[in-house]
Amino acid sequence: MKHILYLFLTALCAVFLFSSISGARIGFGRSMEPYICTGDIVILRPAETYEVGDVIAFRRGWLGLRTVGHRIVGYHYRGGYYTKGDNCKYADPWVVREEDIIGKEVRVIRWIPRN
Repeated sequence: MKHILYLFLTALCAVFLFSSISGARIGFGRSMEPYICTGDIVILRPAETYEVGDVIAFRRGWLGLRTVGHRIVGYHYRGGYYTKGDNCKYADPWVVREEDIIGKEVRVIRWIPRN
């Protein structure tokens, strides 16, 4: 039990440390599995440009309070990006605007080690 508590506190400290340096989020739900799983810590950094294949975190929903993390799968002709979760069948029905992007994934810290 102490070992689990220690791991949890270490992960929590890592989130706060990396959040102040660049940006960190904990998982994105199931839409990015198996690349990013619930509980994984995702380190983000804003970039000057984003390309197809980049995993980005962006604001969605009412007042932009929801954070979504998906992979860029295309460009919109009027600016912005089409995105899709790796575990999703279809691309998202919205266009992600540049100003809604928090950053792109630069590292994933696994919460539970996988083979």
